[in-house]
Amino acid sequence: MSKIKSAAELISWIIVGVIGVCAILIIVGACISWYSSGVYLMGNTNLIPSNFNEHTLNSLMGSIRSYGEEMRAAIRLNVALVAVLAVCAAGSAVVAAAAIKWERKVFKGVALVLALLCIALGVALIFTSRELSDLFLQELGASSSGSVLQWVVTVSAGPWMTSICGMIAGIAGGFAVIKEQK
Repeated sequence: MSKIKSAAELISWIIVGVIGVCAILIIVGACISWYSSGVYLMGNTNLIPSNFNEHTLNSLMGSIRSYGEEMRAAIRLNVALVAVLAVCAAGSAVVAAAAIKWERKVFKGVALVLALLCIALGVALIFTSRELSDLFLQELGASSSGSVLQWVVTVSAGPWMTSICGMIAGIAGGFAVIKEQK
């Protein structure tokens, strides 16, 4: 095992560790609740407890055939964004580590591109998950039209955790490469 040459290199290795943790947290974020839905009685501000549901990406994919075409496309887009974001974050950690270890410019360029992709995908995931929430509300609202019930859908922790960790991984990946170039 080679020795760490300077404090800057140590900081770069710590940043690579942060990117790796973010990649893991992106996967965890994809597995926890993405949406919460509940029912209000018209004119009442309290949720009816028996009709409160948590929805994960996996449960949405499992029941994808029961939704309209626009909702199915939005679910698939969110799943694809999460998968690409997880791969980019993990790849960013590996390539940033290679850039530190072997000091090749090609690794630094690839790491920078992956870092920028992580940031862009994290931002895109915020908007697409919010759009999916609105579509989900439309789907639920259509099933209870003419009723005294009003559906409420909120974005849960999953999309936030996934997108924020993706952006942190991107920022850290860019910082690790830029810091190492000085």
